[in-house]
Amino acid sequence: MIYVKDFVDKAQILKVKVLSKQDAIDMQIEGADESTAAFKFVGTKNNIENAKALMDYLVTSHQELDTLQVSFRY
Repeated sequence: MIYVKDFVDKAQILKVKVLSKQDAIDMQIEGADESTAAFKFVGTKNNIENAKALMDYLVTSHQELDTLQVSFRY
């Protein structure tokens, strides 16, 4: 399990902010809806890109784990 502090340390970003649903919609964040959480990263452009890549990796790996768990249940 990775925590926010670990995420900030690994991506070397200055700050992570979890946006409210309304803030995400107001900022026109891609894919922002009631079932997702949106994040705002503060740091250098390179470190923000690294944070996005790490977040994409984490989300994808969790989706794969969920798929495997569902397939093993049946």
